[in-house]
Amino acid sequence: MPNPENHFSALVVAGGLGTRFSSLENKNTKWLYGLPVLEYSLQAFQSCPFIADIVLVGNDKIDSKELSARYPKLTGIRAGGKTRTESVWNGLQAIDSSARYVFIHDAARPLLEVSFINRMAEQILLQNHLTGLFPVLPLYDALKSLDRDFFPVTYEGQPLYRTQTPQLFQWSVLKSVFIENASLQPFRDEIQMIRHFRKESQFLAIPGSYHLEKITTLQEWHLIEKLAPVETCIGVGYDFHYFQTGRDLVLGGLTIPGYEGLEGDSDGDVYVHSVLEALLGALSLGDMGSFFGVGTPEVMHKKSTGFLLQLYEDEHFKNVRIKHIDTTIVCKKPVLKSWIPAMKKNISQHLSISENQINIKSTTDKGMDAAGEGKGIRCITVVLLDILRRSYAG
Repeated sequence: MPNPENHFSALVVAGGLGTRFSSLENKNTKWLYGLPVLEYSLQAFQSCPFIADIVLVGNDKIDSKELSARYPKLTGIRAGGKTRTESVWNGLQAIDSSARYVFIHDAARPLLEVSFINRMAEQILLQNHLTGLFPVLPLYDALKSLDRDFFPVTYEGQPLYRTQTPQLFQWSVLKSVFIENASLQPFRDEIQMIRHFRKESQFLAIPGSYHLEKITTLQEWHLIEKLAPVETCIGVGYDFHYFQTGRDLVLGGLTIPGYEGLEGDSDGDVYVHSVLEALLGALSLGDMGSFFGVGTPEVMHKKSTGFLLQLYEDEHFKNVRIKHIDTTIVCKKPVLKSWIPAMKKNISQHLSISENQINIKSTTDKGMDAAGEGKGIRCITVVLLDILRRSYAG
């Protein structure tokens, strides 16, 4: 592993508009498995012991205070420019002056692993004559030029390669070339720029990875979802509450008038409790009592949907995507058919998922046991989660 004294810095570029991806949302701030895309790169560089500082080039939708609190090495956030060259230069001006090497990485390549960063750093330290190095993938397909309709021309030159990031540079050379390129003439990447001004510069191409695919359109988004190291987990939640006089009946965060409420430390929302138990089970986090507490001020008389938000925002819920929630509610009263759509809508909003990912069934269980006899309400919930399992070990 590289020595921290060599001072590596990292610049994560997330300033593009991403118009080829969507006109409605930015690909870098869109959530992927429970985390905004750009944070996957921050996580990777934050986890490298030899990375001294990180600078992010972003847009005005990025919450700088929140990010800096989660990623202590994030020392600066700069605005993007009109071109990639402008954006990179904006970010580089915030890099620590004592840096020796700088990684530049596209945030739209979220599946970057720490082990890959380590290998790049080790290579440049072993071959310190290099100006930099970069990952590539070979192009195996026949390439055509379509300058004229109906008359394709086949490319017959030397083999071509696709360039990926992160790219790693000697900071002194990179900085001096940007200063020389005072007008910020745009280039496709920093290697092209350095080679334009420093033809004698030497770069090492290393084998890239399909996991470093860049999200440009929705097609790449779906590819990244499939390439991600995902584990599917199932959780089962079960809860029963007796009716209690003098309380409002709350189910799915909604108050249902005309019925007695349910007992419990909180608002007695047995449906939400069963969803919580299922989510906690899928995440191997115990049950509600062990996770939220029993009989504590933080629990007593609180809205159960508040616990949903608390779990959703918890660190354990990062890198998690809810695929489906299915619940059976057993009760003689009330008749829930007319309330189910509103319950689904409310829970979907709390968990940032589609209503189509939630199913609620109601049955009287033909009068069996306390729920069927009308003494209380029972809920059984099954959830299906996708959890992104990433290793940040070197």
